[in-house]
Amino acid sequence: MPPPADLTEKEGLRLYTVEATLLKVSETFYQRHPVAAQVVLSAIGDVAGVLRRLLDGGHSAVAGRLAGAFCSVGRDDLADDILRTMKAAGYEVRASDPFAPHPSLRCGSAHRHAHRRSAARVVGG
Repeated sequence: MPPPADLTEKEGLRLYTVEATLLKVSETFYQRHPVAAQVVLSAIGDVAGVLRRLLDGGHSAVAGRLAGAFCSVGRDDLADDILRTMKAAGYEVRASDPFAPHPSLRCGSAHRHAHRRSAARVVGG
């Protein structure tokens, strides 16, 4: 039975919370149901509940998948929160795009700044 904090009740049904569900879904879900995943990810206001669960379980691979997913839907701020918090807690996390068949993604503010610097050098800035 899931912990009570991972459940919510709606219309008489006991359901997983969005935060708990995000930790449970695999890369395959993102690839098979990209629109549903994008809708859910776009509706997240902050990742405090997700981070609590990631840290409690030491889920560094899931953290990387979620950071990549948030980047893919344009929520680099939330991806940065996940990456920074997990790193501060001593975890090594690499963002990966779960929507792609071969996940590989560099996202977050550090990557954006490095990309802008290299683009400026190419352009002559």
